[in-house]
Amino acid sequence: MNFNKNIVLKYFSLMLLCVLLLFPTISGGIFPADNVYSYINQQEFNIDDRGVIQLLISSNRAELKKRVEKNIFESPIRNFVLKQTGEIVWFLQTNLKYVDFQIFDTEVFYGLEGELFPKYSNCYSQYETPKITGVFDDHDILFLIIPLKQEIEKDRMLNYKKKYAICKKNKIIYEEFIKINKSENKLHTNIYSLLDKDARYFMKGDTHWNNYSVNLVFKDIVEQIYDSSDIQIIKNGFIFKTNFVIKRLGLIDLVEKEEQYLLDYQTSIKKKVLIVHDSFFEEEYVDREYIEEFFQTDYIRWESILEMSTDQVNELFQNFDNIIIESGADLFFSTRILLFQK
Repeated sequence: MNFNKNIVLKYFSLMLLCVLLLFPTISGGIFPADNVYSYINQQEFNIDDRGVIQLLISSNRAELKKRVEKNIFESPIRNFVLKQTGEIVWFLQTNLKYVDFQIFDTEVFYGLEGELFPKYSNCYSQYETPKITGVFDDHDILFLIIPLKQEIEKDRMLNYKKKYAICKKNKIIYEEFIKINKSENKLHTNIYSLLDKDARYFMKGDTHWNNYSVNLVFKDIVEQIYDSSDIQIIKNGFIFKTNFVIKRLGLIDLVEKEEQYLLDYQTSIKKKVLIVHDSFFEEEYVDREYIEEFFQTDYIRWESILEMSTDQVNELFQNFDNIIIESGADLFFSTRILLFQK
């Protein structure tokens, strides 16, 4: 029997390709990985216990799709490749000074020696800077608008990134917002002027503030809310902090040793404070037990507050002496500012 070598080679290549494509699915079902990596979001799969073969001969195509996705997600081959890729990128990034080696299309980019920076959600405000009136004018509110890391620590960026990765409009809009809304019951902690020295204010492999920044900010907040002054920040040993953003997006386990600071301040009467917040006030970045030394504090995320009506927000705010509105500058001036235009 005569065989056409080209045809044989074609079918052999096709079979090999099928095996390679199916291997992550099969291996994920038989040998699930010990560490499952997702550099976008944590994945959850709610599916029945049947295997791929059983679902394949059934009529339940939706469950079959979920099972295949789960097996691929848990494939040791997939996760080994992702982990090794992340470590190679990290090695290059920390040893070479002129190129951003970030290959995953995520919300971050690299700076000098592996410094991590966030990408902007927006670099503009599509709304007019509002004058706070109505129900919001009846409450004591302190605005804590946080610039993105590159607006504060630009010297840790690659030079070519400085041209398009720093949004100068945020500071201009924020200063205008302060002028329009500064009064006895509308306070502002200006991060742009507070974090203006040659110091480290953010974690290296993260886009959030470090312990020193938290204490600088709360020194200003406590002084304004309690009308106090001359509060001292004192050193109190060292702490080890996990850099969660690079762990989630770069697949790198980075734990840094940093100096721990405390405020030398005590109060016998603690004011009730509600903090409207995003990720900066998650417990990974702010010790909530420590904040309780100064305030009786409740927390509510932006996702929840934006779903409420004006009357509901007003009713909530009435339960507190002070409201702290914390937000990243880009999100505040692009969408969240609408809360005060209801």
